[in-house]
Amino acid sequence: VTVTADASGQSLAHLAAYSREAFFLLWQLQTGANLSQQAPLGEASIHKAAKVGSLECLALLVAGDAKID
Repeated sequence: VTVTADASGQSLAHLAAYSREAFFLLWQLQTGANLSQQAPLGEASIHKAAKVGSLECLALLVAGDAKID
């Protein structure tokens, strides 16, 4: 499920990565969400996961071919 964004420009994948919700992020991956979608400040889900130190979410995003740059 790909949702464009909430009122602040964050996608569900952004929120899951920032909240360290690996199971929800996995569901996003399995349903074809755009894991490389950028928030208004240019951050992708992988940046959110790195910011909070979620290695589990980072591993899922890398395995799901999220853009690293």
